[in-house]
Amino acid sequence: MLMRLTSAARGGTGARGRAARLSVLTALVSLGLGIVAGILLLAERRQHGALETVVGQLVNAAVENHEHRLARQAMVLAGRPGEAVPAIEALAADQGGAAEGSVEGLLLSLDGRVLRAFPEGAVQAWRSAARPWPGLATLLDHAAGGDGATSGVIGGPDGPALAAAARLDQEVPGENGEAASLLMLVVPLGPPLLDRLAAQQGLVELRLEEVPPAPAKDGQKLMLTTRDGVAVGRLAWTSGLADGTLLDWVLPLLVGDVVLLLVLCGAVLHGQREASSRVRAAERQAQLDVLTGLGNRAFLQEHLAARLDAAGSSGEELALLYVDLDGFKTVNDTHGHAAGDRLLTAVGRRLRRALREDDAIARVGGDEFIVVQAAAGQPGAALLLCRRLLAQLSQPFGRGTEPLRISASIGVAVARQGEAPAALIERADQALYRAKAAGPVAYCLTGGEPVRFRRPAEEPYGRISRAVG
Repeated sequence: MLMRLTSAARGGTGARGRAARLSVLTALVSLGLGIVAGILLLAERRQHGALETVVGQLVNAAVENHEHRLARQAMVLAGRPGEAVPAIEALAADQGGAAEGSVEGLLLSLDGRVLRAFPEGAVQAWRSAARPWPGLATLLDHAAGGDGATSGVIGGPDGPALAAAARLDQEVPGENGEAASLLMLVVPLGPPLLDRLAAQQGLVELRLEEVPPAPAKDGQKLMLTTRDGVAVGRLAWTSGLADGTLLDWVLPLLVGDVVLLLVLCGAVLHGQREASSRVRAAERQAQLDVLTGLGNRAFLQEHLAARLDAAGSSGEELALLYVDLDGFKTVNDTHGHAAGDRLLTAVGRRLRRALREDDAIARVGGDEFIVVQAAAGQPGAALLLCRRLLAQLSQPFGRGTEPLRISASIGVAVARQGEAPAALIERADQALYRAKAAGPVAYCLTGGEPVRFRRPAEEPYGRISRAVG
């Protein structure tokens, strides 16, 4: 009897030991599964944040492309002053522009006074400002001094809006017999336009918000700033990207089979690699100008900020060259928009070929480009690059058997220690205006005098077989 009791006791002790070991093993497996689930969840959330950043870049690129289309429209109307007023009236009357958003047209004097507005009721709203509309004066100054259209974000009677202004080829009658010299098209950033942009980018919602007193960094917000750096609003969106999906998959596996966990991990890692590839491809696409394949404004802002930070640590000198084409509007009016687009593409190729590997270039307007020159500390390096770019652009461009000729003006600014990107661009822009005042084919360094570039002796055109080269 005693032996049976002892044997039973030993059996019970052994069973309890096996149960304890099994419990420990189960706890360790559960702990391991929990750790893996946490790692996967963190990876998923990091991926989600990267995707939201890319969505922001795509929204910015969509707004910028719409702004370029508005600038093209303004440039066409300015080149046909006799047709400008009826065309603007038709645009303003077509509020079935629900696809594009309502369009307002303004005729202004050179000093920025509104002489006529379409629809007619809009003139009082534009004149009733208790203070100047943010960004309007800078936009009109650029338009008055150039031979193309200038576009950007402004503040208006109905809130933030996309605007494009151009100087009329000939003055047209305004109010009380006063002649108008400038034309401006305005599209408010209201529901019709925002809904269209949201549909293009596959967003659930795209909305306009006021600028808070201290804007916080947020991957789902895009600040709207004028050309002179004033924030007039911000865009916010709901992307519809799923959040927490990996946790929903992994939680049931905490009490499941380890083999299934390994299968899931393999699938997730494969999906992560594919998602990372899509993110990188989308990031590259969001920073490219659709027409020329060069960088766009988003690329320029990111690249210039990074180069200025690096230069602050290494002491490297950077130069920024603001290039504006002279005569592009004439090509557009004479040969059509398709030829203008081919010419811009060819200009982009030539500028890119004239740069070194470490230099960068972006298209920032209809016929405006910005070059960031690295290692510009050698004496005269930036001015030598100006001459090289102007020499490239002075060569004829082919259109069938007819060569096309354009020229350019360049403003140059060398970065100062700790200077912000916007301030550097503004100084180069000021130098560009001094260069344009000296006449076409000129360049100017900030604080210096404009220099006219003399073209090399030109050889006969010969036969040019490509469409634009």
